Amino acid sequence: MENSRQIQQLLAANNLLPLESWQISKLAGDGSDRIFYRLTSRQADPLILVFPDNAGPEGRKEARAAFLLGCHFRNKGISVPDILGFAEESGGIIFADLGDVHLQAQATSEPENLLACYRKTIDCLIDFQFKGRDDFPLSACWDTPSYDRQLMLERESGYFLREFCHGLLDPDDYPVLDHEFRKLADRAADQSADFILHRDFQSRNVMMTGGRPVIIDYQGARLGPLGYDLASLLLDPYVGLNSGQRQGLREYYMTVISKFIKVNRNDFLIGYYYLALQRNLQILGAFAFLSRKKGKIFFKQYLNPAVVSLFNLLQQQAGRDFPRLRKLVEQVANIH
Repeated sequence: MENSRQIQQLLAANNLLPLESWQISKLAGDGSDRIFYRLTSRQADPLILVFPDNAGPEGRKEARAAFLLGCHFRNKGISVPDILGFAEESGGIIFADLGDVHLQAQATSEPENLLACYRKTIDCLIDFQFKGRDDFPLSACWDTPSYDRQLMLERESGYFLREFCHGLLDPDDYPVLDHEFRKLADRAADQSADFILHRDFQSRNVMMTGGRPVIIDYQGARLGPLGYDLASLLLDPYVGLNSGQRQGLREYYMTVISKFIKVNRNDFLIGYYYLALQRNLQILGAFAFLSRKKGKIFFKQYLNPAVVSLFNLLQQQAGRDFPRLRKLVEQVANIH
C-alpha cells in the first residue's frame, strides 16, 4: 500500500495502534495534491492522516506549517481539528476525524438552517482572524508571511490571466488588462493587513461536527485584511448564496467585529469590494487550472457561477473603473 511504511512509522512514533489494527481508506482531496487517509478501528477513534504529495522540501514545509499553525490555533481556542501527531521527515500529520459533512453539504441539505450555519461559521472566522493574531508565528508560514500587492498580481489576477483567459479563452480575443489589475491591486492593498488570513475560507474547508463549524486547510494562513476571507466565504460558488443572503451575512460580520475594533462601515464595504474582486479572479484561475490541467472535472461545473459572480460585482458603480475587465466578463458571461 502507498505510504504504508510512513503510516506505520507515524503511528508508532505517536503511541497509536499498529498498522494492522486499522482499516485504511484513501480519500479524495478536492484541489489539493496532498494524500489523505482515513483510519478506522474497533479499538480506537477514527483518524485522518495527511501526507505531502512528495517528500520534497516544499511539501514538507507546507506540512510543517499545517502542524505549527494548527497547534497555535488550538492553543488560542480556535475551532480547528485536534492534531495527534506529526513526523517532520515524511511530513505526515495525524488529525482527529471530523466526519464527512462540510458546510456546503449541511447548507444545501438543510436550507432552513443555512443562515444559522453561516453565522456560526462567521463567528469562527472572527475568532480565527482576531484571536489567531496574538503571538502568531510568522516563521511558520510556508508560503508568504502576508497577503500583499505582489501576491495579488501574481497569484490572483495573474492566475486568472494565465489559466482562465489564456487557458480557456482565445488568447487574441481579450483586451490588455495589466493596467486595470495594477489599479485593483493598489486599492485592495490599501486595506490594513494586520489580521490572520486563511486565504481559502470557503464552505468545503469548514467541517460541521455536531453542528459546530471546524476550520480546516489553514496551512496557508498569513497576515492579511479582514474582508478577504469573508468575501471568499460569501462568494463561494459551491453553495451559491443569493445577494440578500450575502448582504445580511456581511452586516452580521460587521456587527460582530465592531465588538473588537472600531468599524467605519463605508470604508469596510469599499475595501471588501476590491478584495472580493481579487478573490473572484483567484477562484476562476483556480477552477480553470484544476479542471483543465489537473483533470479535476468536479471544478468545471462551478466556472459559470464564478463568472456570473464576477459579472455581478463588476456591474456595481466601482466596477466602471475596470472597463476592459468588465467588457471581457460581459462577453464570457454571454458565452456561458
